[in-house]
Amino acid sequence: MEQVRINTKQIHGITESLKNIKIKDSYKNREFITFQAKREKKIIAYLFSAAICHQTQSLINSDKNLIGWNYLEYVFANLAKSDSKLLDIKYINSKTTDELIVEFEKLFPESDEKPQCTLNNLPERIGLLKDIGQVLKEKYESQIERLINKSEMRLFNNGKGFYELLNDFKAFQDPLKKKSTLFIKLLYQSGIITVLDSYKFEPLMDYHMQR
Repeated sequence: MEQVRINTKQIHGITESLKNIKIKDSYKNREFITFQAKREKKIIAYLFSAAICHQTQSLINSDKNLIGWNYLEYVFANLAKSDSKLLDIKYINSKTTDELIVEFEKLFPESDEKPQCTLNNLPERIGLLKDIGQVLKEKYESQIERLINKSEMRLFNNGKGFYELLNDFKAFQDPLKKKSTLFIKLLYQSGIITVLDSYKFEPLMDYHMQR
């Protein structure tokens, strides 16, 4: 069997191409990074939006010209800014999946004239949020800040790094760690956390980033 060979010349060529690429300031300073809200609500907004971000092809608001991830950003930023109970772990744990479905489906209308929810598979998505609530209750007294502190601001930390701790949540058990990387980078980019071993970030190869 032929072994895989590393093309060092090609790697250097890619490196030379990438090193001159500058990330737009508008991306680094976008609303979802810079909005003002209570620290815990902002963290939970990032956690929940990352948790349910998958298969969002049908998620659209025609009035606001929002599609997919951009619509999630808009909704969860507003929830945090308004100090919504839907970002309160104890509240999430106190409600049934069906009750939460009713509340969340109101957040994603197609338009002002078409109130039907365009965020599909709500039972599955709400189930992921309920799982987060239960794990935080059992392991961290319903406080996401305790998870952050336990990580010691490291991605990998002998079983206690961000990636390792997030693996307790069903939503973040993807072996490629796409959702985990999305959540951690939102915390990092917004200045909520530092990451002491940032060189260990898993690449976020996703169509959201490619756009």
